[in-house]
Amino acid sequence: MFTSVLSFAVSSAQQFHYEGIEDFHDGLAVVILNGKRGFIDETGREVIKPRYEAAGIFREGMVAVREAGQWGFIDRQGKTVIPFRYEQARAFREGLAAVRTGGKWGY
Repeated sequence: MFTSVLSFAVSSAQQFHYEGIEDFHDGLAVVILNGKRGFIDETGREVIKPRYEAAGIFREGMVAVREAGQWGFIDRQGKTVIPFRYEQARAFREGLAAVRTGGKWGY
């Protein structure tokens, strides 16, 4: 699941003892620490502390993350922009994101 990233990210992972780092999307990459997901920027600086159960990829300035079993969306500063109320959520594309609630998918 994890792929190679730039060398500074690998150095950052070793410095912070991350369990994994994923690819960069929109300038941020998912990092995993103690089973929780957060994000680093392209300089290796941690911009969102690992606290989420799961995380998608940044697109259009937002990312779907799971907390307490529910999915919502946060911005690049870690601020909740769409509340945690979905069973599943996908990345934004052209201003829309697929979400599932009540067993049904919508945008």
